[in-house]
Amino acid sequence: MTEEQIVSSEVVVAVDATTAFKAFTEEMDLWWVRGPINFWSDGGRVVEVRCETGVGGRILEVLDDPTSGAVLERARITVWEPGVRLGWESDLDDVRTEVRFAGVGDETRVTVEHRIAAGGVDRGGTAWSRVVPNWFGAWCARRDQVPHELVDIARKVVGVGSVGTRCWIVLMLGKDDADPLFMQVKEAEPSVLEAHAGKSKYRNHGQRVVEGQRLLQAASDILLGWFRTPTPDGPIRDFYVRQLWDGKLSPDIDNMTPESLAIFAEMCGWTLARGHARSGDRIALSAYLGSGSGFDRAMGEFAMAYADQNDRDYQAMVAAVGGGATTAPPT
Repeated sequence: MTEEQIVSSEVVVAVDATTAFKAFTEEMDLWWVRGPINFWSDGGRVVEVRCETGVGGRILEVLDDPTSGAVLERARITVWEPGVRLGWESDLDDVRTEVRFAGVGDETRVTVEHRIAAGGVDRGGTAWSRVVPNWFGAWCARRDQVPHELVDIARKVVGVGSVGTRCWIVLMLGKDDADPLFMQVKEAEPSVLEAHAGKSKYRNHGQRVVEGQRLLQAASDILLGWFRTPTPDGPIRDFYVRQLWDGKLSPDIDNMTPESLAIFAEMCGWTLARGHARSGDRIALSAYLGSGSGFDRAMGEFAMAYADQNDRDYQAMVAAVGGGATTAPPT
């Protein structure tokens, strides 16, 4: 690059310039979308994004180690004019950033402008111009909506697959008693695969669960989240949060016709294939499966063998009960 490069974007938000500046700086942690999609390094460890006030202040990532208080400096403030201008520079690249706040009636035009000197490098500094219109614009649109306040918390008895984990149901209310929100806070433990496949890239087990759901599901809960906190018994534990839906749908397989069962199996196959395609290398998967029917036949044979093994296991259990080697509750 032989000459200065300028990269910019803008968004109009429905607040005055003073409020927009305050929301941009003081509420950065609320509108910033954290996680593996971040353009900054180690985004999966970030638990807070903080903007310090005044010239010389820093834009920081606070990491998830609660004992060390580790932070990463991403930029240092060079311009601080509340309601008018905000500027910063970073030691990570040669991008100089300025955010301008211009009143337009009751609204504010927020312009993000990056300047890269001739011969300079951009290591993610210009990404602000891509994320501010969406993330900050969306935050300004909803920041004054009626929040939900905590009303009550109850301990929840978990299912068989979650025995031993902590789980709570949280009741929150919005504008009145007719605006409830039920949330579930559930402990996330290390994956059973860690002992065999190594640790996940996510430092928070709750985030691992959430990101896995987002990968596999076509439409995930909009309120999915995670956090780490000390628990009443002392240890620091990871949790994930989701809305509590009081309802489940289970197809009545026992009463399906062969035709209905075939359709249901095809739907399950498509759903599973979509999840694998989103979470893995879809090109490598396609190449492995090929265009023939070898994999299909292998899966069919495995399913039949598995069903036969289940039947043999059941017969062995019946024989053990009949011979007095073990007991079983009456059915």
